Amino acid sequence: MAAFSCPAGITLKEQALWRLTNVPLAREVVTVVSQGESKEVATVRPRGAWYLSVGQGMGKTILVAGEKQAYTLADRGTYYSLALAEPPRTDLVIVHEGDPNLHNPYGVIAVNPDKHPGGSFEGAKKYIEWITSPEVQAMIGRYRVGGKVLFHPNALRARAE
Repeated sequence: MAAFSCPAGITLKEQALWRLTNVPLAREVVTVVSQGESKEVATVRPRGAWYLSVGQGMGKTILVAGEKQAYTLADRGTYYSLALAEPPRTDLVIVHEGDPNLHNPYGVIAVNPDKHPGGSFEGAKKYIEWITSPEVQAMIGRYRVGGKVLFHPNALRARAE
């Protein structure tokens, strides 16, 4: 049985989960390139040929894992968009969910206008106000694919804490 690594959006969560296990890990340094600038980033991955990295987005990772009948860590939205498609594009099934260690919250932060003068700081603040508003948080909580909840809004809870 193989297991596949995940694309960037979920990679940090995957690495945190591996660190919670007793699986022997290999440390690697990878180069990430963004807007023409490269940066070296330390990562971990399980040792052994059983662990494979697809190097693609979440959708392709799920499809490859399905072809290999392997396991992968996936976000709900991408998984359900494939599993509930007509016809279904994957026959993988969820084997574990609901564990607090699997929570992978999204966040929104305005970038520092001194460091990124080309952006719209005022526009970013308006977007943050909109996305964290009670109305939009309620819309996000009601959003379903095939009757399945994709996101659990928490901006209101974060404000209260």
